[in-house]
Amino acid sequence: LSEPIFAALMAWVFIHEQPTLSFLYGAIFIISGIFLMNRTPKSN
Repeated sequence: LSEPIFAALMAWVFIHEQPTLSFLYGAIFIISGIFLMNRTPKSN
């Protein structure tokens, strides 16, 4: 699931490709979605 994020980070490190604003928004949505799906529900 995190392959696109790591690929973009490696492109930024090795070939100095600058991430765009839409990439940053997408990364935030992906990371927050992974966090929300993996958290444990609160028991009542």
